[in-house]
Amino acid sequence: VRMRRARAVPVAPETTRLGRLFAVLAARGLVPLPGDTPREFAARAAAVLAASPATAAVARVPAAWVDAYYEARFGGHVPSDERLDMLDTELKALARALHSAR
Repeated sequence: VRMRRARAVPVAPETTRLGRLFAVLAARGLVPLPGDTPREFAARAAAVLAASPATAAVARVPAAWVDAYYEARFGGHVPSDERLDMLDTELKALARALHSAR
C-alpha cells in the first residue's frame, strides 16, 4: 500500500489581496461576522468608517477591494497593474487613517 501526499492547493492571488484588506481592518477591530460574505463585511466596515471624521475619506476602500476580488474570482477579470497599484495606495491610506484615528 502506497500513501500519497496531498498536493498543496495554491492560494489564488485575489484571495491573498482580500486577506490584506481584512488584516488592515482587523487591526482596528473590524472583523467579518460568521456567515458574512466579503461584500456584506465591506458594507458594514464602510458604514463604520464613514461614521468617523478621521476615516470617512477612506470609507469606500473596502468596497473597491471587494469589487476587484469579485471581478477576479467570479468574473475572470484580472485587475490591471494600474488598478492594483491604485488599490494598494488606497489600502495604505486606509491603514494610515485607522492608525491616526486611535
